[in-house]
Amino acid sequence: MNMNLENTKQLFKCEECNKQFGRSGALTRHLLIHSKDTLKFNCEYENCNYSSNRKDSLQCHINRIHLKDLQCEYCDYKIGCNHSMKVHIYLFLILLNILNYNFWKNYNI
Repeated sequence: MNMNLENTKQLFKCEECNKQFGRSGALTRHLLIHSKDTLKFNCEYENCNYSSNRKDSLQCHINRIHLKDLQCEYCDYKIGCNHSMKVHIYLFLILLNILNYNFWKNYNI
């Protein structure tokens, strides 16, 4: 009998927005976003109203939106988050391979 583990995993559901989580701790952390009283980390950049209940979320926002100090080696794209840059490069290279394949396919080589 082949039993799918995904079907047996207990899910923890947010009653506010119905989002589901595999761990109770993830639900507990998620519940903070629904409480406006806990938004104690505010972005200090001019004309930015971003606020968060978590310091790491604020830092990620600052890196992603305001610091954009990472430059893509293939194009003019800039961002401040390493993970987002890796995703960008991965997708860029896939697109480049698709375009290259389609270009040479037209020549029947």
